[in-house]
Amino acid sequence: MISKIKLLSATGILILLLSACDKKAEDQIACTLSVRVLLLNFNVIDAATQQDLYFSNNPRFSTREIYLFKQTDQSRRDTIRPNVTRLGSSRYFSIPIGYEPESTFILKAGNLPENTVTYQVSKTGTICTDYQLKQVRFNGTEVKANDGGIYTFFK
Repeated sequence: MISKIKLLSATGILILLLSACDKKAEDQIACTLSVRVLLLNFNVIDAATQQDLYFSNNPRFSTREIYLFKQTDQSRRDTIRPNVTRLGSSRYFSIPIGYEPESTFILKAGNLPENTVTYQVSKTGTICTDYQLKQVRFNGTEVKANDGGIYTFFK
């Protein structure tokens, strides 16, 4: 009698274990609660000379002479200073952006006229929620990133 109970218990445990292992692959993915920071990486190039205004051998401006404001910041109290990032021998600016579907910055570069930088963010089609930079426009014109993910803004 006791051996029948042990046999039934062992069979029940075995069935339970096998059914737990029979889950689909997508059910087994554990998504984290963290979302990666989206960065907008860019350079500002003189349209006439094709020279980088900040990172050429003879830069026209110091890296302290560039800043951005969100378009909604009418009083311009929240200055956004881009970080200077190095990729090999190249340098570029980088700013963290939010996850709003669309947002616009005002870019002030030295003593040049102001420019607008508009970007769109979308969710990826992956199982775990993530976001991607979908589109970037500089003064209304769409700009594509290079292979390193850096956008070039021509002034």
